[in-house]
Amino acid sequence: MTQTFYITALEDEVLTPDFFRLLLKVNDDADAHYGLALSLLRKTDESVDREMFDHFKIASDKGHVEAMNKLGICYFHGLGVEKDVSKGIECFIKAAEMESISGCFNAGNELLYGKSIKPDYEAAFRYLSKAANAGDDRAMNSLGIMYLLGKHVNQNTRKAKRLFKKAAKLGNRSAIANLERMQGIWSLPPDIEHHILKPDESPPEESE
Repeated sequence: MTQTFYITALEDEVLTPDFFRLLLKVNDDADAHYGLALSLLRKTDESVDREMFDHFKIASDKGHVEAMNKLGICYFHGLGVEKDVSKGIECFIKAAEMESISGCFNAGNELLYGKSIKPDYEAAFRYLSKAANAGDDRAMNSLGIMYLLGKHVNQNTRKAKRLFKKAAKLGNRSAIANLERMQGIWSLPPDIEHHILKPDESPPEESE
């Protein structure tokens, strides 16, 4: 089986945790561990959180890119493990370096706003650009804010608006609101940061 099959089947709610537990008895690979962890993530029962974390950890140790990003979310929210935001961000950065698009967004978003880490606008711009170029609407919105505020880049309202429009076309609600708030602004007020929304919710969502 391939990871694509696992994910498709999970989305169709065909594969259950028990399926992956049986599979792992004969096929101890990263995709199977990731599939089990992902199927457990769908559960609302906190009693499976530790098992979920353990299998994301095993999969990430085996080099599974998206498992590394999910491991970061576990640390960030304290799912199945003691909450450790710093470790969560480390995992996001590792996932980003492994070319995970979600990892790029999560790492870039945290480095941009620095709620739990010292801001690094250069790295934030690099990761968010990579995610935006891959079609991530959340990253497009965050990049738009960087251009609007002049974070690491020269302030450029046209580029900001163009990025907000791209994200809005993909259904990003924050970008839609940002576009609405930009209407009629001919010059930027000193407190412009208070007139726009932040990037899409941070800390990262727990969902898939």
